[in-house]
Amino acid sequence: MFKKFLKILIPARLIKRLKNLREKIEFNRFKNLGLEDVFKTIYEEKIWTPESEKKNFKYYSGLGSHKNEFTEKYILETINVLKSIKKNPDIVELGCGDFKVSEKLVKFSNSFKACDIFKDLIENNKKEFKDPKLQFFVLDMTKDELPSADICIIRCVLQHLSNKKILNFLNRINGKFKFLLITEHYPNKINFSANHDIISGPNIRLKYDSAVDLTKAPFNLKVKSEKNIYKAYSKDVEGFLNTQLYELE
Repeated sequence: MFKKFLKILIPARLIKRLKNLREKIEFNRFKNLGLEDVFKTIYEEKIWTPESEKKNFKYYSGLGSHKNEFTEKYILETINVLKSIKKNPDIVELGCGDFKVSEKLVKFSNSFKACDIFKDLIENNKKEFKDPKLQFFVLDMTKDELPSADICIIRCVLQHLSNKKILNFLNRINGKFKFLLITEHYPNKINFSANHDIISGPNIRLKYDSAVDLTKAPFNLKVKSEKNIYKAYSKDVEGFLNTQLYELE
């Protein structure tokens, strides 16, 4: 109520200037952090956590991992993908976050290696999720050796990384995976500008009417085939989540 009252009193132009100033301060703060500290800050300060959920979650990977509109059909469609690739494939997930989505996929795997850069998050996941097929690893996908698997899942992660960090990741996947299953946040525009560069941090390219597309410059990922798996919308969130399956050369 108080925020609505302020919006009435404060001119829209001033609100925009204050918003831009806040974004500039945040930009500079994350610009000077290493990638591990970026995600440590995001989780420890609960930047992605709605106010109503801050008491309920120690670590929260954002609305994309918790809103039913984004998760329920995604899980069903991903299960279909896993079954079509191979019965009980070996799976690697990079940037597994709080693991609330992928915990539903473990039973459809032969092995599931879930990786994230933030050590405390991984330690928390180890305590919360138990399965003989499941292992958690602390791993920086932009500089560490990646484990091999039939399929690699990356869900709403690349959108937070600079183009340089994404290129570093792509330089490490040769011979590691047969398939990539990539989910990214897209703007509601047919012809948007792909891969606008950003500083690695909590924000994404949506504010620039952009999104990550690995097949376009500067990434130019070469694939045998590409298939759109699912587009997920929510009335409460701008844009949509787009999931692509890439068969690698």
